[in-house]
Amino acid sequence: MFLNKTDITIAPDHVSVVSYPLPWGFRKMVKREDIMAVRVKYQQQNQSQGSYGIRYTDRSNREKTLMRGGLNDDQAEFVVHHLRQTLRLPEEE
Repeated sequence: MFLNKTDITIAPDHVSVVSYPLPWGFRKMVKREDIMAVRVKYQQQNQSQGSYGIRYTDRSNREKTLMRGGLNDDQAEFVVHHLRQTLRLPEEE
């Protein structure tokens, strides 16, 4: 059972991801202009299960974590679709 919740906020100047209420939750804030692309990344947790996270490519063409795993495939695709649409990013080829 997961106790934490995650909020993804797209503001005029940044995208933020905050997991709470546990104190070791994930926090990330990225300037909108630094996000060139986003994609879903499968993360295997053990031999029988895995989850999906969200990665982004920055202006230096480096891939970085926007959101750690914990999503199922539909949730991850939903988030990526809306990030691409709102930030006007290209679809992944």
